[in-house]
Amino acid sequence: MLLPGLTLVVSPLLALMTDQLHGLPPALPGAALRSDQKPAQLFGTLDELRAGRLKVLFVSPERLLNERFLSDLRCVPGGVSLAVVDEAHCVSEWSHNFRPAYHRLGRILQSRLQLQGPVLALSATATARTERHLRSQLCIPKEGAYRNDTIRPNLTLAAMRVPANSRDPTLFYMLTKEPEYSEGSVIVYTAFQNQAETVAAYLQTKGVVAKAYHAGQEPKDRARTQAQFFGGSVRVVVATVAFGMGLDKPDIRAVINYSLPRSPEAYIQQAGRAGRDGQPARCVSFIDPQDFTRLRSLSFTDGVDRPTVLKLLEKVFLGKQKDAVAEGRQTVGALIVQKLERELDMRGEVIETVLSCLELWDDAEISRRCAATASEDGADGVEALEGDASNEGVGHLIRVLPDMRATCELRFHGKTPEQLATQCPLVAAVLQIGGKPKAGAYRFSVAEAARRMNDGLEEVSAQLQALSANGEAAYELTDRAVGYEILHPPPDLRQLAAALADHLARVEASTVEKLDTVYGALVAAADCEDDESQGASLRTSLEAYLGGDGAFHVPDLADVVSKEEPRRLRDDVRELLTTRSGGKTGGAGAMSARAVARVLHGLGSPAYPAQEWRRNDIGKRMWEKYVGTDFNLLVKVASEELLAMRGVVRQK
Repeated sequence: MLLPGLTLVVSPLLALMTDQLHGLPPALPGAALRSDQKPAQLFGTLDELRAGRLKVLFVSPERLLNERFLSDLRCVPGGVSLAVVDEAHCVSEWSHNFRPAYHRLGRILQSRLQLQGPVLALSATATARTERHLRSQLCIPKEGAYRNDTIRPNLTLAAMRVPANSRDPTLFYMLTKEPEYSEGSVIVYTAFQNQAETVAAYLQTKGVVAKAYHAGQEPKDRARTQAQFFGGSVRVVVATVAFGMGLDKPDIRAVINYSLPRSPEAYIQQAGRAGRDGQPARCVSFIDPQDFTRLRSLSFTDGVDRPTVLKLLEKVFLGKQKDAVAEGRQTVGALIVQKLERELDMRGEVIETVLSCLELWDDAEISRRCAATASEDGADGVEALEGDASNEGVGHLIRVLPDMRATCELRFHGKTPEQLATQCPLVAAVLQIGGKPKAGAYRFSVAEAARRMNDGLEEVSAQLQALSANGEAAYELTDRAVGYEILHPPPDLRQLAAALADHLARVEASTVEKLDTVYGALVAAADCEDDESQGASLRTSLEAYLGGDGAFHVPDLADVVSKEEPRRLRDDVRELLTTRSGGKTGGAGAMSARAVARVLHGLGSPAYPAQEWRRNDIGKRMWEKYVGTDFNLLVKVASEELLAMRGVVRQK
C-alpha cells in the first residue's frame, strides 16, 4: 500500500541522492532537487511536485531553508506523508559546524513545514546519546528506535603500526603482494585532499590502477572516478571522507585507513563499505603517533572564546531591537559572513552554528544553559539541556531566514527616486537611509531597507523585481549573507555568550574525545597477537562506545601529547602577544590567547591565515613549534601572559 502523499528524503550528498533515486522501483515516480541542476530541470521538477505527480523527492537539508520551497511543500496534493532523514546522526553532534542546516532540521519539519506524518531517521553510527538527541529533535518516541549489529561478521578488522615514512611502500606491498588486498576493489582513506592525490599518483607510478577522489575535484571528475570504480576499470580509489557515503558497491574486498579515522563513527562507516555482498572482506588501519598528533591539533580549528561570541551577539542584537520597538518596525538583520570571518577570527560554519542555536533555544532552554554555565555545572549533561523541536517554546530569539545578498545597488530610469517614493515603499526607504548616489547608483543595506519599510526581506525582493519588470530601475545584489528576524532580545548578552561559548567548547571537547577514543581502540587492537584477537578487541571497543553514551576508556596519551610546559614557551608566547596578523609587531595583546595557541599548533584561521605567517620571520620560527604540546595548556599559558601584559599596561 502506497502512502497517499509525498515521501520527502533529506540527504546530505548529491551523489547519494543520485544513487538512491536510480534505485527507486518504477511504481514510485521520484525526482531530486540538486544544486548542480540547470534552471529548466529545477523548474520542471518543481512543476511535477506542485502537480502531485511525484511520490518521492530527494533534497539537501539546505533546500529546506528556502521559504518558497517550504510553501510548495505545504501545498503538495496529499501533503507530505513521510519525512526520511538519511545520515541522521548529522542532526546531533555531527551537525555542529558540519552542516548547520541539519542542526535546524527538526524545527523546520515540525514548525515551518508543519509536518503531519511520521519521521524516519536512518543512521549506521548513532551512539545512545546521539539516539536521544535524534528522538528529541525529530519527535520520535523511545519505542520507535531500532538497532542492529554494529559491524557485519564477515569483516576482518585489524590495525598495524606504520610510521609516516613507511606508509607508501607498505600500502604498495599490500596492494600487490598480499592476497587479501591484491585482488578485488579497494578503498584507501586519507585525511586530506592533497594526500589522496599524492598517494594515488605514487600508486600509479608503481603500476597500480588507482585514482584519487575528494571534494576539491570537479563534479564530473568525481562522477567519472566513481563510475570507473563501479565498472571495475579502476581497482583502487584513494579518497577522503567525501567518497563512500551511501556507496552501494557490494564487492569491495578491502578498506584501508591510510590515515587515522577522526572518530569511532567515521571508522564504522568506512569499514562498513567493505564486504556488503556477505563475502569475506578486510579492514585495516595504519597507526602513526605523528598522524594522531596532527589530527588532534586540527580538532581545535573551530574553537572560539567568550569575548568573540559576545562580539558576534552584539552584531546580531545591539541597536536593532531597541530602534525597531521605538519606531514600531519589524526587526531584521543580515550578517555578511565573509566579512565577519576575518573581523571576529571565526569560521563561517561556526557563525552559522551560533545562529542555529539562537534560533533553536527558547527562553527556558537559555535559562537552563545560563544557569549551568554560571554554576559551572552540567558540563557532562549536554543531552539534558537539549530542547524539544516539537515545542516552539516561548520567546525564541531569532528566526534564521534563507540565504540572501546583503547589499543592493539601484539605478533609476525615467522617473526620479522622489517621484517613485510616493508609490514604492522601498524607494522611500532608500531615500530615508540617505547617502548620495555614486555613478548614478544608490548603494544600501537590504536589511536596513526592510527595517525602514517595517516589512520582511521577501518584500524588498518583490519590490526590486517589480521596479525592474516595469523598467523603472535596474539593480544588482552583492555580499552573500545570512538573514535573520529578531523575535525578541536576550535579557543578558554576556550570560548568553558564556552559555554559547561553553556549548561550543563541549562540542570541541567531544570531537577531541572521539579522536582519542578511536586512536586508543586501534592501539589496543594493534597490541593483540593475531587478526582474530585484534578484531575481537575492536568490536568490543566499538560496541561499548555505541551502546553507551559514546564514552570509552582513553589510554594515557603522554607519549604523543605533552601536558608539561616547555621551558621556552612563555618567552615565545610573550613575543607572539605583541604580534599582529601577518607577523607585524606592536600593540600589547593584539592577539587573543586562542590565536596564539593556533599559531603554535600551526592552525590557520580567518584572521591569521597560514600563508601570511609562513612568509615572515616570526611565523617561520613559531608556526607549529609546539604541535606536540596540549592545545588547552597553550591557551592557558597565553591567557596568563595576556593578563600579565595588560596589568603592566594598566600600571603605566
